[in-house]
Amino acid sequence: VGAIGMLMADEAQFVQNFLTVIGLLFSILAGNAYSALYEQQEAIYFALFQEVSEAKSLLEQTTLVCQGRPFYQAALHYIRLYVKRDLRQLDVPPAQLLSSKPMDDPL
Repeated sequence: VGAIGMLMADEAQFVQNFLTVIGLLFSILAGNAYSALYEQQEAIYFALFQEVSEAKSLLEQTTLVCQGRPFYQAALHYIRLYVKRDLRQLDVPPAQLLSSKPMDDPL
């Protein structure tokens, strides 16, 4: 009861302390929200980088294995279609691309 009485005696200090605590809580919550969103964005870009790295590796392996064979041009054509239709699909947000299943996925 004594602490409340002391706070009530100086109302200006009470309001200032209240606003300081509210500002501190807001900055903590805003920092946590920003951190979570940044981690999500970082995970999306890491996944896209990994996908591009795998596509590059596939292209190199296809060149080494299929060069000089009759289906080499067809394999390059399908890799080109994959890059054009999947990796460079800019009209859909990356998070939606990563979270949705392909239409022909059997699982």
